[in-house]
Amino acid sequence: MKVSILHLSDIHFSTTKSNPILGLTEAIACAISGQTCGDNIIIAVSGDIAFSGRKEEYEIAASFFEDLQLKIYQRTNILPNLIIVPGNHDCDFK
Repeated sequence: MKVSILHLSDIHFSTTKSNPILGLTEAIACAISGQTCGDNIIIAVSGDIAFSGRKEEYEIAASFFEDLQLKIYQRTNILPNLIIVPGNHDCDFK
């Protein structure tokens, strides 16, 4: 089985700072669809999904990843699996 892996790291979704990656789901989907081989796509997210571990930041992240999965599926007919590993910014220390 061949697998394509999209690796994202240190996104730092925030409610107070702009998140330029939010506008890039179409471009990312286009890039991976041109490189996809096999019948499985994994989106691996390694650390620092959020800026400060707040619930609202994860809501932004969830929306982003759902949109990215959908756009990749529309281009490849493969629904990507998500693997997410938290980092030090992913904890709310308050």
